[in-house]
Amino acid sequence: MKGKRFIQAFIVLACLTYILPGCKKNNSSQPATENNTQGGKYYLTGTVNGVSWKADVVAAGDTTNLIIIIGAQMVNKDTSAIVLSFPDLATINQSYPFNFSVNSSLAGYLSNTSNTTLYFYATIYSVGGSTGDFTITKLDRTANMVSGIYTATVTNNSSKNTLTITNGTFNMPFVMSTPSLPSNIKY
Repeated sequence: MKGKRFIQAFIVLACLTYILPGCKKNNSSQPATENNTQGGKYYLTGTVNGVSWKADVVAAGDTTNLIIIIGAQMVNKDTSAIVLSFPDLATINQSYPFNFSVNSSLAGYLSNTSNTTLYFYATIYSVGGSTGDFTITKLDRTANMVSGIYTATVTNNSSKNTLTITNGTFNMPFVMSTPSLPSNIKY
């Protein structure tokens, strides 16, 4: 249980620290498409409960043998983010289940509606193991690029409500890094 809480805290901290503070709200009713996505060249997309979703901002890092991908979308006062984590030694074009206890992989979805409540859904809260899968279609360590596809059913730990993410795709550069907490956070 402590491991799950750590992962949730890490993902939320990563999103809040690296992605969401740099995001600007979009005042139109349509999501922006070219924030740091290089004109659509870099992306994280999916269909969340039947609604098309595309990140306005994307980031990825290879840290401690895991690649962590984060994408955030801002529409009016609503912010949402998709987080994917998977082993950096995954075989290209092989499908793997999202199953944290088996291969350290997970999918997550964060939603902050009208700047009020942050909702967090993740595959680690599901009962019975795998709740979707991912396939890495490109992992170029020279150019630090990662691409792939995914599907997931993510669960909110409190309400037990689920969201289904289908048709997921990603393509983006990643940075090599060693995780560390800011000096003002004690544990």
